[in-house]
Amino acid sequence: MAVSLGWVLAFGCSVLLMGGQAELGPHRPRAVGALSLGGIVDAQDATASPEACRRAAERGEAEAQARLAAMCYLGKGVPRDVAEAVKWFRLASAQGNATAQGCLGTMYALGDGVPQDRVQAYAWLLLASAGGNEQAGELLATLEPGLSAAQIRDARQRSSLANTHQP
Repeated sequence: MAVSLGWVLAFGCSVLLMGGQAELGPHRPRAVGALSLGGIVDAQDATASPEACRRAAERGEAEAQARLAAMCYLGKGVPRDVAEAVKWFRLASAQGNATAQGCLGTMYALGDGVPQDRVQAYAWLLLASAGGNEQAGELLATLEPGLSAAQIRDARQRSSLANTHQP
């Protein structure tokens, strides 16, 4: 049974906020793995409140940025704001956070909060995969048939350039 990208993104954000503890039944391994969410931020740590999470995110902590992005995307503890979610996912992604890269890639694939751009989606998912997000490959495989060889080369070049700017 296929799982939609939008559902994976929404569930992935939920799991991010719950410290990897959500229940999903038979879809859990695929959905959670698609965004490499296990253990990203423990729900009991100092960034559990929106205020503490925002302070940590503003200090530049990539995991807190990814968690705050998920809060903004879902409207959990803060008003729902997809543009703000994109901002924090980008900041975390720039630091090599594979979870944020996977979420951002999914958002580009869907055109959710950003213009739909399957080449940009593929580039972010390549980075997520290279960063240890094992199931990003599943999402890459979903996108690949709709891309030309030139588009895939472009995505690989974009991901390579983005990777050189990470600390």
